[in-house]
Amino acid sequence: MAQAAHIDQAAFHLLEVISRDLSRRPLAIPTFVDASLGVRMALARKELSTAELARVVSGEPLLSARVVALANSVAMNPGGRQITDVRSAVTRIGQNAVRNLSAALALEQVSHASELAPFRVQAQAIWAHSLEVAVNAKVLAHRLGRVNPEEAMFAGLVHDLGHLYLMGRVAATPELAQHPESLDALADEWHPGVGAALLQSMDLSEAIARAVDEHELDPAILPAGSLSQLLSVANRCARRPPEAEASAAAAADPALPDGAVDEHSARAVLAESGHAISALLTALRG
Repeated sequence: MAQAAHIDQAAFHLLEVISRDLSRRPLAIPTFVDASLGVRMALARKELSTAELARVVSGEPLLSARVVALANSVAMNPGGRQITDVRSAVTRIGQNAVRNLSAALALEQVSHASELAPFRVQAQAIWAHSLEVAVNAKVLAHRLGRVNPEEAMFAGLVHDLGHLYLMGRVAATPELAQHPESLDALADEWHPGVGAALLQSMDLSEAIARAVDEHELDPAILPAGSLSQLLSVANRCARRPPEAEASAAAAADPALPDGAVDEHSARAVLAESGHAISALLTALRG
């Protein structure tokens, strides 16, 4: 009983710290997030020519390799004409796709940050899940036609950023770090709002921050055809096991309803697009 009270006290203290963080303007972004993601977010806010962006990409060998791989993937290269240089790859996939790939790489680096060492397995699982949600969101946005696919993909990449922030905070609270169930309870409730606050502090679009804040809500109560609804569905589609997905997809119509997206129809679309999804995930993972 005394131990439970001690854990509750540690959780309450952590919530106080988080609340204080979120009330600051500008928000104090954790160093391990800002070092990897903040720089790339700044890049996303700049207007660069294709040549300038290609030069930036060429300065990072790992990013260069992934940009070229994405340009040669089935999704981006249906004609099969191979590209070997960065500038041609940037031209083919577009600036927004390059920035999304850069953000994916940054999130991978965040998941390996020393501050998250006690939660390395969970952090890397969040990164893998975020990639899946991002690709789901992009494919659904293409089919729905009401949300920019690259914006949808970016929202998917960062939708669980709040989880990573909370893990970093809990790692500094030994009482909670030893009780993962307490972290799970806190993260489930707080991660959407924390993630949205982090993105707002980085001056990203209100629509993306709102979608991140609402991604755990039932899609049926969200505005039809909105980024928030699409992200909620993409997140749900990434959660269930493959056998459940196959059975749901088989029972659904692969056409998305006009102006809205529901989970069953979305699963059918994703099953139909399985090969392209696999190719995109491979390119993102390197």
